[in-house]
Amino acid sequence: MDLMKWMRHFTIRTRMQGAIAMVLGMFALVGLTGLFGGQQLKSLNTAFMDHSIRQLTTLAQIRASLAEVRLWEKEMVINYEDGVTVLKARERWQAASAQFEAALAQPQYRFPSRTLLARGVCEARAGQLNDAERSLAKAFELEPANPAVSVNLAEVLLRLGQLDRARFYVRRVNALLLG
Repeated sequence: MDLMKWMRHFTIRTRMQGAIAMVLGMFALVGLTGLFGGQQLKSLNTAFMDHSIRQLTTLAQIRASLAEVRLWEKEMVINYEDGVTVLKARERWQAASAQFEAALAQPQYRFPSRTLLARGVCEARAGQLNDAERSLAKAFELEPANPAVSVNLAEVLLRLGQLDRARFYVRRVNALLLG
């Protein structure tokens, strides 16, 4: 009540000007909050775009490396009778494989399990079953719910004669699909 008595000492005009000043002050606070929020959004958007561009660059490097690996594998198969050409293609294949490894090892890459799956399938097709098993096992560690990883790993283990381990991964797939 003391506030009301104190307010009566001012004229209506002064009270209205005070109310208008408070409303303008509130609008200024809301505007500053919006401005600050906009700046935060802008910085988050910039960070997101930078991260996305790095991800796309990494993915492009991995795809290019994998394409080169496949190219040299085909070159070795096509020219299997020419030993010199096969040796050159093998050297290039090893270099492309090293590039693939380097691209896969980048910490900002978010999908290593899919890339390891592709690598394991390529290694299995090339007859490198032990390497394929390692790649597919690593992919399984990263993404155990992916049935494609389990099926391909089971196939490689079956070709290696490890029937019990292959059966485990087949059961995993059945459990996931029938679940």
